[in-house]
Order: sequence, then C-alpha cells, then structure tokens
Amino acid sequence: MAVISGSAGYVTYGSALDVTDISEAANAVVSVAATAGFTAGDRVIIRDVSGMTEINGLHATVQSIVTDTSITIDIDSQAFTTYSSGGTITHTIDITAFSYTATAQVADVTDSSSTTWKDFIASGFDDFSGTFEGFLKSGINPPSFGSSISFGFYETDSASATGSGVLTSKAVTLNVDGTEAVKVSYSFKGTGTITEANT
Repeated sequence: MAVISGSAGYVTYGSALDVTDISEAANAVVSVAATAGFTAGDRVIIRDVSGMTEINGLHATVQSIVTDTSITIDIDSQAFTTYSSGGTITHTIDITAFSYTATAQVADVTDSSSTTWKDFIASGFDDFSGTFEGFLKSGINPPSFGSSISFGFYETDSASATGSGVLTSKAVTLNVDGTEAVKVSYSFKGTGTITEANT
C-alpha cells in the first residue's frame, strides 16, 4: 500500500465538449457545438487539439459567453500555431493539495519454468481513494456528491498519476475574504486503475 501526496494537479468533471475552432487572439475564442453549461468565471482545461498544440493542457477562465457556440477564455493565443482540428474543453478545478492511498495490483506469472512456489509482478495500482483541495470562483457550480471525475496529480515536476473516480464527500473549507474565491475539499473513491508515470 502506498500513500502519495502533493500540491499540484487538476481534476476535470462534467462532459467534455468537442472543440471546433480556436482563434488566435489576446483572449482566445473557443468554438464548440453548444455553450450550455458554461458560465463566465468557470475554470476549464483544453486538451487533444491538433495544430494549436501550445494550448493543450492549459487551464483557463471563461471570460464571456459570446454566442451559443463560442466562449472567450483568458489565454493569449496570438503567437500560437493556427488551429487545425479536434480537441476538447472540460470544467476543471486547479489542485492545491492532494493525497491518496493505493494498493498495488499484482499479476500471477507462475509457469512451468518458475523456480519458486509462486511468481508475481506488479502491474499498476488499484483500489485507491483519497482527498484533494482546490479553488473555485464563488457562484460557480462545483461538482456534486457522486460526480464522476478524471484527475492528474503531480508529486514532482517529473512524477505524475492519472486516473478516474467518484466524489464521495465535499466541504467548503475556506471563503477567501476580499476575493471571489472559495476553497473546496473533496474525498473520492477511485474507479479503474491509477497510472503513475515518471518523465
């Protein structure tokens, strides 16, 4: 069993919308099939874009809803490569702290050539759960109890973990005086397998 913690990462929630275009502008305009579910102030992450790959993985705040198929975000894309195709945009929470406990998944590889009673190899982690904290803008609808999430947690600049889960509890831990920020804390139960990587 491993207990892992850190102070950076992201959690996405809700349905990912397909991106159809991104402008090259001081405040990029992102075109999608429909903007329903987005509100000015929402935090989002854009991924899997072709052409304008510089925008992949960047977090942004929705500045305004331009039309029912486009939004502006606070990313300056003027110097980016021209958008060509693809991509998704998803609601996100920027993580300020996380901790999770994971149990190693072990595969039995015993065969006729084994020299011990049983041979096993580690094959990832399963049965994991944990907590995370992050900031949301006051008035923005956060994910609710029972919501499905995907996450990327960063232990260091080179060590990360990705996976999915379900929220099992939520608490507002801090209203930040003089700002519109609300710090929230969640517990989650993992679904599927957590994948760790070192780059």
